[in-house]
Amino acid sequence: MNSPAINLVVLRSEDPANLASFYENLGMRFKVERHGNGREHLASNGNGAVFEIYPRRCDEPTSQGVRLGFRVQSVSGVLERLGPRAQVISDRKDPNRRRHCVLRDPEGHKIELSEAAEDAPR
Repeated sequence: MNSPAINLVVLRSEDPANLASFYENLGMRFKVERHGNGREHLASNGNGAVFEIYPRRCDEPTSQGVRLGFRVQSVSGVLERLGPRAQVISDRKDPNRRRHCVLRDPEGHKIELSEAAEDAPR
């Protein structure tokens, strides 16, 4: 049996445009979508997965408990693009000199950035 692959992530946001601008620093590109009679939201498609940011209604739970992980070409490059928006929680290199960093997005979701082995600076 094949392992399942994640193909959809949905975050609920107090300020979807601000949150999308944060994730654009990771290389995502968002567009406005609406499915049928559903709410308008922002969506980014890439690598076989859809990443959606919906405006949070007051009767909905927050998605702050979600922890997301992304493989990026350069952790340093992402942190540089984020500038003061990067709220770094931890930052380390593994024995293969790949950098791993945990930070918070503007709404408190924990984000783990890891460099791919073939892309890690030496």
